[in-house]
Amino acid sequence: MLNDDFNQEKPTPSASQQKKRPRSLRPLLYIIILFAAILVSTIIIATYNRSAPLNKYAKTLQFQLYYPRSLPNDYKIDETSITVSNDILNYTIQSPNGAVQCTQQAAPDSLASYRIDGFSPVATPIGSMLVGTAAGGSTAIIKTPSTLITLRATNNKAEAAIMQIAQALQPLQQKPSE
Repeated sequence: MLNDDFNQEKPTPSASQQKKRPRSLRPLLYIIILFAAILVSTIIIATYNRSAPLNKYAKTLQFQLYYPRSLPNDYKIDETSITVSNDILNYTIQSPNGAVQCTQQAAPDSLASYRIDGFSPVATPIGSMLVGTAAGGSTAIIKTPSTLITLRATNNKAEAAIMQIAQALQPLQQKPSE
């Protein structure tokens, strides 16, 4: 009788009664990590490539260069327009609707506190800015500790772009302290 109980087949549990094996979360974790790595790499490469046109000038000029981390829709830096003359960096930010001329140069010491009649002060993340009309177009003049930046719209359609570009400027690289 004892032997009969031992040899009897045990009833198999139904599919609903069987315990489901927990799925391993490792493959999902690997996919998430891979996706995050690709995203971070893409952001780094895009940021570097966006500022690449000015990178080669950063070492030769004796002041901090600034580059917009973003540009208004349809605006792009015209890489063929980048020039350096008398330690002044010049380039054009172009769109089908107009252009913004940008110059960057070492800030003169005499501009410790500057004002220009007809220009209004505006704060930016990198320094104080004056906005007004000069040389036939809307103009923004930004003073940072080491750099004087001028943005000038070539027509009325580019006026709004000046403010967006000015607010998006960030240091291209830190200059070693002298």
